[in-house]
Amino acid sequence: MPDWTEISRCFSALRPAEWIDPKVSAFLRSLEADRTLLIACSGGADSVFLSLAMRALFPDDPQRLVIAHFNHQLRGAESDGDQAFVEEMAAGLGLRCLAGRPKAPLESDEALLREARYGWLGEAYESERAAGLAVGHHADDLLESLLMGVLTGSGPSGLASPMPVRRFSDGQVRLRPLLGLTRERIHRTLRSLGVPWREDRSNADPAHTRNWLRLEIIPRLAGRIPQDLHVAAQRTRELQEECLEALDASILRLGIDFSDPDFLDTSSLKKEPAGLVRRAFMAWWMRWHAADLLPKAVVDQVLGVIQSGREGEAVTLPGEAVAPPRYLRMGTGNRLSLESPPVPLSWPAGCHWSGESGPLFLPDGSSLRLQVVPLGPEDTRYRRADPRREAWLEGVAGPLYIRQWQAGDRYQPLGAPGRRKLQDIFSDAKLKAEQKHRLPVIVDDNGDILWVPGFPPAHRFRICHFAKSALQLTYSTHSSAFRLNHGG
Repeated sequence: MPDWTEISRCFSALRPAEWIDPKVSAFLRSLEADRTLLIACSGGADSVFLSLAMRALFPDDPQRLVIAHFNHQLRGAESDGDQAFVEEMAAGLGLRCLAGRPKAPLESDEALLREARYGWLGEAYESERAAGLAVGHHADDLLESLLMGVLTGSGPSGLASPMPVRRFSDGQVRLRPLLGLTRERIHRTLRSLGVPWREDRSNADPAHTRNWLRLEIIPRLAGRIPQDLHVAAQRTRELQEECLEALDASILRLGIDFSDPDFLDTSSLKKEPAGLVRRAFMAWWMRWHAADLLPKAVVDQVLGVIQSGREGEAVTLPGEAVAPPRYLRMGTGNRLSLESPPVPLSWPAGCHWSGESGPLFLPDGSSLRLQVVPLGPEDTRYRRADPRREAWLEGVAGPLYIRQWQAGDRYQPLGAPGRRKLQDIFSDAKLKAEQKHRLPVIVDDNGDILWVPGFPPAHRFRICHFAKSALQLTYSTHSSAFRLNHGG
């Protein structure tokens, strides 16, 4: 068993603070003394090195650091071995460790795996009220990302990634302290100290595009190009980031208002260069609609609409085929609006729904999904549920009934002392009349309200600690017409 205390002491003697990216160092110095930092650790060489480096930066404040490990469960016992290794390392370094697993089996797809991993890391970030998430990307990752960006037609934003310090629209911050170090330097340092790490065999599979670039293409380029590829990639990334900073400064001087999720005033953009228009539109879109990624061709169409300024011109946005389409439409005064087809305020009669036939689509294109999820003794996923989109229930019998809000509706929200009128709950949330009528009210076969999206599920159907399974309801909106004023 490695002596992690001794390893940490020897590692600290190498003065790892000098290896940390200057922008990351400046960010860490700016933090309040009690802010928590998450360290994403797979158990591989890069994240082990990162964990040791971060531990050395906070020799007297280990409680500020939390190791976060996501077990993809793709390699059976090997994946569990990775988790055990990370948990042992964290304990040896005197750090807390969080471990997560996917809610459902994952396919071996790079994009899906990344989405699941960062989705869980985002949940851990919120639960820990963290100030930043540190990941182990290094100079080789930067080079691979640059080549991927060129091959897939990325603009300045893609070619400026990965950034040392990246701030997201939801307030989260991602840190990459090791961008100045190569993979070879990291491995050599760990070997010199006898530091173990875990090897993921899938990293040697050239079927994954990144692996193919790393294993086959980059070595050929290094043998042909006289420049240091890592240095060249770093410079390209930095120059692209400078371009983004210049664009953002210009947008700031234009005084564009991004505060409305449904409208963007483009009057000041009409005669601006395409690069600035693109950056401004994407700043607005990612602030409010980051979950809906727009294809590059659609963004190009939107730019044409903004630059022409022709009233009534619109771009249809992609979405589920069975949901009503959404549009970005140019209105009067160069106001670009996000629109959906009109939604009737009065539904037809409610409907029974068991979930077996798939999702239930509502009049405004939003949908409900249902699944029965087995629960283990240590399973706490239901505690992290966002009531705007998700509810976990136990003890529900029979098919569900979906209807509109009715006068006199009452229920006891989870954790509340007693039953309340839905009308009062809606009023507290400052919902408009049309919003109240668009929200589905989900009741059981006895007519008891189980959940209304945006609010806690019914206290009566809460998950008990010994529950073996739960009913998971998921609400998805395909329109921005409904948005809770208290944070939705």
